[in-house]
Amino acid sequence: MARFLSILLAIIGGLTVLVVAVGIAAAIWLKPTVPTPPDRIVLQLDLRAAPVEAAAVDPVEALLSEPRPVMADIIDTLLQARLDSRVAGAVLLIGDDSPGLASVQELREALTAFRAADKFVVSFATAFGEGGNGTGAYYLASAGEVWLQPSGEFAVTGVSVETPFLKGALDKVGIEMQGGKRWEYKSAPNSATETGYTWPQRQNLQALIDSLYAQIVGDVSKARDIPAEELRALIDRAPLSAADAKLAKLVDRIGYWDEAESYVLQQAGPRAALFDIADYRRAVDPPNSEGPVIALIQGSGAIGAGESTYSMAAGDAMMGADTMTAALREAAEDPAIRAVVLRIDSPGGSYVASDTIFREVARTRSRGKPVIVSMGDVAASGGYFLALPADMIVASRATLTGSIGVFGYKPVASQLLADIGVNMGHLHAGANAGMASPFRPFTPQQQAALERSLDRVYADFTQRVGEARKLSPQQVDEVARGRVWTGIDARRVGLVDELGGLALAVDYAKAAAGIDTTSGITLKRLPEPRDPIDEIVERMFGRSQSDEAVAMRRMMQGAAELARTLHALGVTADRGALSMPPLRLRY
Repeated sequence: MARFLSILLAIIGGLTVLVVAVGIAAAIWLKPTVPTPPDRIVLQLDLRAAPVEAAAVDPVEALLSEPRPVMADIIDTLLQARLDSRVAGAVLLIGDDSPGLASVQELREALTAFRAADKFVVSFATAFGEGGNGTGAYYLASAGEVWLQPSGEFAVTGVSVETPFLKGALDKVGIEMQGGKRWEYKSAPNSATETGYTWPQRQNLQALIDSLYAQIVGDVSKARDIPAEELRALIDRAPLSAADAKLAKLVDRIGYWDEAESYVLQQAGPRAALFDIADYRRAVDPPNSEGPVIALIQGSGAIGAGESTYSMAAGDAMMGADTMTAALREAAEDPAIRAVVLRIDSPGGSYVASDTIFREVARTRSRGKPVIVSMGDVAASGGYFLALPADMIVASRATLTGSIGVFGYKPVASQLLADIGVNMGHLHAGANAGMASPFRPFTPQQQAALERSLDRVYADFTQRVGEARKLSPQQVDEVARGRVWTGIDARRVGLVDELGGLALAVDYAKAAAGIDTTSGITLKRLPEPRDPIDEIVERMFGRSQSDEAVAMRRMMQGAAELARTLHALGVTADRGALSMPPLRLRY
C-alpha cells in the first residue's frame, strides 16, 4: 500500500509539473510578438482601465495575464516619444475608470510636454459618465482634442464625497466602538463611531473637494479656453447631450471610434498606423536606460510589516517594510547609484512599519545618497510620516497628504453576545491582559493606557514633522490634528516642498546628485523584478535546491524556450480554434 501511494503521489506530482509547464508555455506562446513600429507612429493609449501605481505583480499573473499599464511607464514613454521624429501624435481611449486626480494631473503634464514637441493628442470617449460622474475622465481627456460618441452624454458633474456612518446599525446589533484618536480632524474611525459628519470632518472634507474642484476647473478652463465661471455653470447644467457639449465648446468633434481613428491617421500623414504605447516601449530603446544611475523605489498601498504584495486581479497593494528597507539599503550600498527617488502612494498603516521605513530613508541620506520623495494620489498619515527624512518632498497639486494624527479602536460585541444568549468567560493574569479582546469593554485603566499610547505616538509624529519641516510646535499644531491637505495646500502650509509629478522628482534627484538635468540617466527600479519562474519554483519548494526544484525550474525554462523558438519560427496558436461560435446579440 505504501509503495502504491508513493507511486500515485509521484504520478500526481509529475502531472502537476507537466500541467504547470504546459500552461506557462501556452501563455507565453499565445502572447503576441511585439510588432515592428510603422514608419509614422500614432501612439495608442488605452486608458479605459486605470493605470496602476505599483509595478510588481504576482509571478503567476506575470506569466498568465496581460498586466495593466503602470503609471510611471506611461509617463516615461511619453516623454521619450516626444523626441522621436517617427511619432506624429497620440490617441487616448478614455473610459470612466479614470485614475486618481493626482495621476490624471501627471498624465496631463506629460501629454502637455508631448504636445509641446509639435505632436498632436486626440482623446476619444464613448461617454463621459454613462450613468455616473465623468469628471475625472473628462479632466484627463481635456489634455487633447476631445471626441465624443454621438450617443454619449457629457455627465461631468463635479466632485463629491459620500461617507457611510455605521454607528446606528452597530448600536442596533449591540456593537460598540471603543478607543481614541488624535485629534478632531482624524476622521478615519468616524464611519464606525459617528452617525454623521462631525464639524471638523465636514470642514476638512469640504475644503478638500473645493480645492480639487478648483484645480479641475482651472486646468480645463485653460485647456478649453472657456472662462472658469462659464465652465462651472455648464457643469451645473450637466448631464448634457453630445451635441450640446460640442455647442458649448466642451468637446471638439462628435463621431464614432472608426471615424476618430481615420481622423488621427489622416493627421499623421502617409504610412501612419496606430501603435500601442506598451509595444512602442518594448520596441524602442527603453527610456532612461543610459547614463548615471538613479534608483526608483515604489511603495504602494497600506503600510505593514513583511514583504510588499500586489495582486493585479484583486487590485490590492500592500507596502511591506521589509521590501522597502531592503530596496533602500541596496540603493545606499550600491556605489553606482547616485540618488534615490522614493515614490509613495499610500494612505498609511502600521506606525511601527512606517517608522522602520522612516529610519531606512534617514540612513540612506546619511550615507550620502540624496532621497527625493514623489507623492502619488495619496501620501497620508504613515505615508507622509515615512517621507519626512527625505531631502525634498514633491507632491502633485491634487495629492492627498498630511493626516498627521493617530487613532486606535476596537469593536466591543459584549451586548450583541448577551442579546443572543452567549456569555463569554474571562480569566486573566495581568491587569491589561486581553485588553484587545472584542468581547469585553476597556476598563478605566485600559482606556487610560490606550490614551497614553496615542499621546506618545502623536507626540513623536508631530515632533518629527517639526524637525523635518522646520516648523514651530504652534505651526505643527495648525497643520496637524489629523487634517488632510491637497498638495497645493500642503505646499502653502509647509508640508511639501514642490508641486509636480515623478518627472520633476527625477529632475531634482539629478540636481541633488550633481547630474546635469539635460543628460540621460539610467532609472533603476528597486527591488529589481525577479524571474517569474524562479518565483513560482520558490513558492513551491522554498529556497531548496532539491532535485525536484531543479527539475521544475529546468522544465519551466525549457517550456519557455520552446515557446520562444516557436515564435521565432513564425508558429502561432489560433485563439479561436477551440471557441464557441460567434453570437449575434440584440439589445
